[in-house]
Formats: sequence, structure tokens, C-alpha cells
Amino acid sequence: MHRQAREEPGLAVRSLAWLGVLPSDLPALQLPAHALLPLTPTDHGKLASLAAHPLVSKCPTWLQQIHEQQKAGYKAEIQSLTHIAQDYLTSSYIPTKIRQGGWIT
Repeated sequence: MHRQAREEPGLAVRSLAWLGVLPSDLPALQLPAHALLPLTPTDHGKLASLAAHPLVSKCPTWLQQIHEQQKAGYKAEIQSLTHIAQDYLTSSYIPTKIRQGGWIT
């Protein structure tokens, strides 16, 4: 039988970090429209659930990103950055995010 995190403190998430394509990154990346995916009802539900999570609801930066994505109505998978260049993700985007601390905690 699998235990839920709420039933086993050792399985609970104590902190989160978001390293990847943030909703606020998308306008500057200028991805083509066909690389963007419309949010589905399931996506909207997941965003609402995430916004209600105790760790997230106390972090204005996380909430800002969630609300920005809800408002935009679309998402981009991280692999869609290959529309910029085949190696953009590994040669530029992720190294720059790490170097500049471009993640949300």
C-alpha cells in the first residue's frame, strides 16, 4: 500500500523551486504561435490546485506566475525552445537561468 505525503512526514515536500520556462519568460522568447499550447480545463484545475497549496499560496512570486499563465491562456513546454535553436535550451537558456538565479523558490 502506498502512503500519501500527508500521512508520512518524511514524504512531504518542504520546499519547491521552479526552474524552467516561466510564464513571464514567454513574451521575450517570442516563440511562434504553433509552439504555444492552449490551457486545457485540466491545466486550469492544476493551476488552481497549485495556487491553493500552502507552500505556493504564501509565495507572491509563484502566485504571480500562476495568475499570469491563467490570464494568458496558454503554456509552452520546455522543449518548445528548440524553435529558437536546436541547442538553445542546453547551450543558453538553462545555463543562463542557473548562472543568474532565474528560478523561483
